[in-house]
Amino acid sequence: MCENCPRIIESRVAYDSSNVYFYVKTDSSLTPYTDMNWMLLFIDSDINKATGWEGYDYAVNLNVKSDSVTTLAVWNGQDSSWDKIADIHYRYNRNQMEIMVPRNLINQTGKDISFDFHWADNIQKLNDINEFFINGDSAPDRRFNYHFTTVGTPN
Repeated sequence: MCENCPRIIESRVAYDSSNVYFYVKTDSSLTPYTDMNWMLLFIDSDINKATGWEGYDYAVNLNVKSDSVTTLAVWNGQDSSWDKIADIHYRYNRNQMEIMVPRNLINQTGKDISFDFHWADNIQKLNDINEFFINGDSAPDRRFNYHFTTVGTPN
């Protein structure tokens, strides 16, 4: 367990015609990007708990390549594994991180977009949902998700 790990205190989403942008802020400096299971972002693109891993279709940061490039993976239900589909860009500074995810890679190409997401930092075991409330930090708490939608908003 990460005794001195930062706690997630803020999360935001923005979008444009090509990308979804995720922002996260912690109460102290982020641990190094080389840490195991560092600042994982899980996305439930179809808002369907019956698909994906525990409902999550995509994961970001399972394999962080550098201080500016990470990976986007999709859940492969046949093999019960996360398969890399793209390298994506991110940036971080002290206690803040931003990730840019192309909309087409997470099936959010329509005029309106809608998805759930969840942050998990410094969990000890990947693919064990109990880690969301045992180790590291998780936002929102436990099995809750943030929901983002443009449905019903004025253009």
